[in-house]
Amino acid sequence: MYQEALRAIENGERARARDLLTRLLKANPNQAEYWLWMSAVVETRKERIYCLKETLRLDPQNVAAKRGLIMLGQLAPDPKLVVPLQSQRRNWENTLPKIKSREQPKAPISFRQVFLFGSAFVVLVATIVFAIISTRPRVEAPVAERPLFPATATEAPTPTFGFSTAAKTPVGPTPLWMFLQATYTPTPLYVNTPHISESYNTALRALGRGQYDQMTLYLDQAITLQPQAADLFYYKGEAYRLQGKYSQANESYKQALALNPDFAPAYLGQARVAMAVSPDNAKSAQASLEKALQLDPQLYEARLELAMLALQRGDGKGALAELEEVSRQVPSSVLLYYYRAQAYRLMGELEQALRDAERANQMDVTFLDGYRLVGEIALLLGETEKALSALNTYLTYQPDDAQALAWLGSGYAASGQTDQAFQIFDQAIQKDSRSFEAYFRRGMLYLEQNDLEAALNDLNKAVQLNGRSYPARIALGRAFLLQGQDRNAYQQFASAEGLAQDDNDRAGVYYWRAQVLERIGESRVAIRDWQALLDLPENAVPAEWRTMAEERLKTLITPTMTKVPTRTRVPTDTRVPTRTPVPTNTRQPSATWTPTRTPALTRTFPASPTP
Repeated sequence: MYQEALRAIENGERARARDLLTRLLKANPNQAEYWLWMSAVVETRKERIYCLKETLRLDPQNVAAKRGLIMLGQLAPDPKLVVPLQSQRRNWENTLPKIKSREQPKAPISFRQVFLFGSAFVVLVATIVFAIISTRPRVEAPVAERPLFPATATEAPTPTFGFSTAAKTPVGPTPLWMFLQATYTPTPLYVNTPHISESYNTALRALGRGQYDQMTLYLDQAITLQPQAADLFYYKGEAYRLQGKYSQANESYKQALALNPDFAPAYLGQARVAMAVSPDNAKSAQASLEKALQLDPQLYEARLELAMLALQRGDGKGALAELEEVSRQVPSSVLLYYYRAQAYRLMGELEQALRDAERANQMDVTFLDGYRLVGEIALLLGETEKALSALNTYLTYQPDDAQALAWLGSGYAASGQTDQAFQIFDQAIQKDSRSFEAYFRRGMLYLEQNDLEAALNDLNKAVQLNGRSYPARIALGRAFLLQGQDRNAYQQFASAEGLAQDDNDRAGVYYWRAQVLERIGESRVAIRDWQALLDLPENAVPAEWRTMAEERLKTLITPTMTKVPTRTRVPTDTRVPTRTPVPTNTRQPSATWTPTRTPALTRTFPASPTP
């Protein structure tokens, strides 16, 4: 506050400086400097004298206070305090020309001077004529218009939007706010109780600048003057939360609730801290959010947080129910469309998800996560060009996001730019050596390129990082199958069955496992998988898979065979010849490693986890 007061004095804001210094003196009336500066902003001579006397009382050796009282006639002149003449000189005096003591007589104008002045005039006229001619409009070839956001990860063009072209070019990518055609109107603060304290307003300005340390200091000063104001403790908790100091934030929220148990935003703050500390706190966070809405049903931020909790547990319908309420209160909220896009994505309604993601992106071009979500959904829909554009923009400003880099690599692979795709995957792994997405997607590309060794290495690593990934298990099984490692392939397909989430996923398990069962000589069990594949809904099974299943069943089922029940996985003893010895390296799955059911996906580039 003291620094703000000095800045106000420097800017000529005397009233604001006076208000700040008044609050400082209430907090600490024994600070001589406060009284000295107050003497410079008070309005009457009497007040100025009083401030200077207080300064001198607290600091008897203060030279500035003594000089001020001497000038006001309150102290006798002191020769020791007279400022030397050389110290009184102002800087502007050094720039003044020295005045000569005598006026010099004017010399008569010579012919030479007339000639020089005439020549100079001719040159000046010629220069003006040349300038006029050179500034005539010229016809130039049209310049191709550049896109606002380029498709490659290059620096975006610097817009003018009325700014001077002579301005200094920013280092790094152009800040996204420079692409705004108009300045956003700030969202009004939910809690904005008027306070007489200037430190409160200064704290809110610090919040807007992201200076949370300063915000805390100013709020402490405001709390000194108004210790019963619950909202001041709430904002102090927000300052701590935004700094990641969660224990101090919780303590501040508790203080706010101690002063006002019905203060809804404090419960919202507690819920946010709980979610930030650990995902295991979801239940307590939900309870706090429901309490906040019980106290204030208009607190839409609590509903947004409830929607986010629903998304985290994979409940798209629950998230949409909360967002429906938000749309009635704040239909212009960017987060409304952003969360809604994620909900539709979870539910598999990708076209609607993309529309909402693009709406959020258009509403706020500075919201980086919007570009990320557009890129992810567009990639799932096969809209490669749109995905590349959005992901490149996002990664220009967030180059260390390994998952987004992996998606970008898949985009380049889908567009046929294989070399570029491998470079991007390598970058992703350099950024994060434990990136499941990067290893999985690079492994899939190696598999398509028939580089089986490289594919096995990457897909094995992906399964180690995320053993519950259905697409990774299926892909690794396919790689083993192509390399002739049939037993390993069977194990991966059997494990994938427990991770299947829908009929599409189950179709992939039956299709691939039936083939490996035939190869290891388990034709009777393979029949069951082929039949199970045909029993699935028609829209869950690709036409070529269904045709292949029908052909294999015609080949495998002899007239003497009876049709095997569809869902039985292990052949009965009556079907196995009694005298046929089981080899030591039998490929038949044993009961000890039959997989349990658990989640997943059949596509080459499947839906990745929700960020």
